[in-house]
Amino acid sequence: MRFTLPSPDLCKSFAETEKDIERAVTSGMRDAAEGLKQDLREDVVAAGLGERLSRTWRGKTFP
Repeated sequence: MRFTLPSPDLCKSFAETEKDIERAVTSGMRDAAEGLKQDLREDVVAAGLGERLSRTWRGKTFP
């Protein structure tokens, strides 16, 4: 007598989980970059170097 147990496709499940993790990390890095950029811009303005110079800070995130 042979029993079979249906199992979900683990590779597909792991791939979906990996994509969810990638999206979460990218989103977190984007949020962190925006916060750091804002802090740096405020520091430049507070130092009296001007608004124009403060807007030169840029942030790039890669998937």
